[in-house]
This record gives sequence, C-alpha cells and structure tokens, in this order.
Amino acid sequence: MDIFVFSYNRGAFLQNCIDSLRRHTRNSRICIVDDHSNCPDTRAYLQNLPDGVELLYGQVKDGARHGGLYNNMQLALDN
Repeated sequence: MDIFVFSYNRGAFLQNCIDSLRRHTRNSRICIVDDHSNCPDTRAYLQNLPDGVELLYGQVKDGARHGGLYNNMQLALDN
C-alpha cells in the first residue's frame, strides 16, 4: 500500500503524522508531497526525513506559487 501525505508549512504536525504512520503501518511506501513549504521548521524536517520516507515536490504550473491540492493529488497518482 502506498501512503501519500500532502504538506504545506506544518512542520510539527507533519512530523507527528509521519511518526504515527511509521508506528502503525508495515511494508507501506510513505511519500510526502510538499507544496513548496517556506516555514523553517517544515523545511528542516523535510531535509532530514526518516529512512524509508520519500519526498516529492508539488508541480507548480502556469506561474503559480504552489501546485495546489488537485495538481499534487495527480502527482501522487502518477507515482
């Protein structure tokens, strides 16, 4: 089973979420889709992810600042 977590500037919540997923799931792919967070706490966590957790950055289209939830969900489906 693949688990995708969508993230934007929620460092402490993101870490708690990933810790919980790692405790309660086995043999699952965990992937964070980050929408280009600029919060220092979130960026620090993303740079030091636990082993086995993947990171994708949201797809920014048409000069937008962020990919948006629907574009990022499509990115997850494509992976």
